[in-house]
Amino acid sequence: MLGFAIGEYQRLVREYQKLIHEYLRLVREYQRLIHEYQRLIREYQRLVREYQKLIHEYQKLIHEYQRFIREYQKLIREYQRLVRQYSRLVQKI
Repeated sequence: MLGFAIGEYQRLVREYQKLIHEYLRLVREYQRLIHEYQRLIREYQRLVREYQKLIHEYQKLIHEYQRFIREYQKLIREYQRLVRQYSRLVQKI
């Protein structure tokens, strides 16, 4: 009877050691996943910063383009004014 109890105890100890080993494996996997999640968060934040920079550059380009359009419109008006002036001069001749 004592031999059976010792054998059963040893079996339970081995089972407990297996469970501890599995628990430690799961803890390591959990830690690995946490590190990967943190890495992904850092990468996401880097991409967000890059995206914000691109948006800022795009806004600057839009502003520059609008300024260019305004200047171009001024030139067109000036050209039209000069054409009218030239037409009047030609009519007088």
